Amino acid sequence: MAAIISGILFFINPIHGLADNGDFYRAMLGNGIYRLPHPSNQYLSYVIPKFGIMKYLNENNVAVFSSQSLFIQLALVLNRLFYSRTIFDIRFLGVVYYVFYLGGIYLLTKSLVYPYKKVRSYVVALLVVVMFADSSFTLYFNSFFAEPGMLIAMLYAFGALMAIAHKCYQKNWPIK
Repeated sequence: MAAIISGILFFINPIHGLADNGDFYRAMLGNGIYRLPHPSNQYLSYVIPKFGIMKYLNENNVAVFSSQSLFIQLALVLNRLFYSRTIFDIRFLGVVYYVFYLGGIYLLTKSLVYPYKKVRSYVVALLVVVMFADSSFTLYFNSFFAEPGMLIAMLYAFGALMAIAHKCYQKNWPIK
């Protein structure tokens, strides 16, 4: 359900995301992405889906190393493979976040419903979808804000802790 809700929101026209409040340049310039001329105001508009990719030397060094650059660089590789070498479509960043996000949702749901009891498991899974597939969290995926990385890390961290606590992945090794 989280995949369907989020997928429709991110990838079916009109795409949804968050507009720039002035923070995007921190993530964009260090990764070789720049703003294309756009008819509307970048701060008061809706999501801007297309950006330029620098062709030559990027003289803008990353001021602070962040894990966000790993997601952006992976999105740039996918963009260059499947779309364009000169134009960056923000949906490729959304795809990268989306894949990791769904893995986190799966781990969290699995760890919360273990041991499996039918009715309780469905209620807990539905609550996870209602809480974490909310667009107030997921709209960040189609933007250069750092919040998606934090949400995904939180999902994996809490899901892993709960999986350990509930012994979801306990392996019974043969004793010799």
